[in-house]
Amino acid sequence: MAYNRPPAWRYLPPTDPPPQPLQQVADAMVELGGWFKEKFWTGAGTDGRINTKLITNQLESYLPSDPAGVLLEGGLLRGWNVETRDPLARIPLLYGENGKPLYGVNPDAIYADDDGYRALLEIEGGGAVQNNRLMKDVVETLLIPGAHHLALAVPHSIHGRSPYDFAINLISALYAREVPQRHVRGILVVGY
Repeated sequence: MAYNRPPAWRYLPPTDPPPQPLQQVADAMVELGGWFKEKFWTGAGTDGRINTKLITNQLESYLPSDPAGVLLEGGLLRGWNVETRDPLARIPLLYGENGKPLYGVNPDAIYADDDGYRALLEIEGGGAVQNNRLMKDVVETLLIPGAHHLALAVPHSIHGRSPYDFAINLISALYAREVPQRHVRGILVVGY
């Protein structure tokens, strides 16, 4: 694995600009371009494994939470809640008998606002296409009623494939077929 190209992003649907929280993610990833080239990709394993926690750690200073420490529903801070900095509760999306949560997700970061707005950030590595991780992230976001946006960070190239191009094509097809539910307003795809 080697550095392929600088971080780049696309927001879908292409008729809308990304909202401020997703623009923060896009700007941060682009600004980290030198780090990706000089440190991240030079230290990536030859076995195709990528330590995405390194990316999450780098994003901490770019994705701030409210300095006042205001807690919102679900124990989230207003602003960005990043898994390597803040305790995040599992987000349930399937319930069973007596309302018991059966299945939930642990995104890499969640943006929360007072009005119930939520944006999720998922950072995937070598399994983005090979293990269908990016598809899983998209489907889970569609199933979470309170998720309004998804930011999905994937490699430009790995295992002879382009998860970045695959994600853009997949999400474009979903929007063309009007698959995203009304509550999912848009998806940002960032290639790194």
